[in-house]
Amino acid sequence: MTKGQKLRMHATLLTFCPPLLVAIAFPKAFLPLLRFSGVFRLALFGAMPVAMAWKCRKQKLSGKSIEMTIRHWKDNVDKGVVVYHLQGQMLPGGNVGLFCVLAMTIAITILQLNQWDNVS
Repeated sequence: MTKGQKLRMHATLLTFCPPLLVAIAFPKAFLPLLRFSGVFRLALFGAMPVAMAWKCRKQKLSGKSIEMTIRHWKDNVDKGVVVYHLQGQMLPGGNVGLFCVLAMTIAITILQLNQWDNVS
């Protein structure tokens, strides 16, 4: 077994064994904990991308980000590295679009927390 295979096996065991042990040891606690973890996933996949896009857009307005991107792109092209350069914004609508995504994330978070309180 190679070192890479051992590392993958350890990562797999560390990923799946703790939740499995909790589910076996505390079967009634596992689903409420899984439901509660949804709130953190909303923050991770809802609010964080909005914050990153907002910061990226603010840096582009200053001109510093564009300069650094062009320099990085030229360096990588000289090295023979393929660089995927996105033209325009991935989320159209400017700050209004970002605000709408953030508002939906907050609304879903509130609904999830309210539902979690009602179930307990």
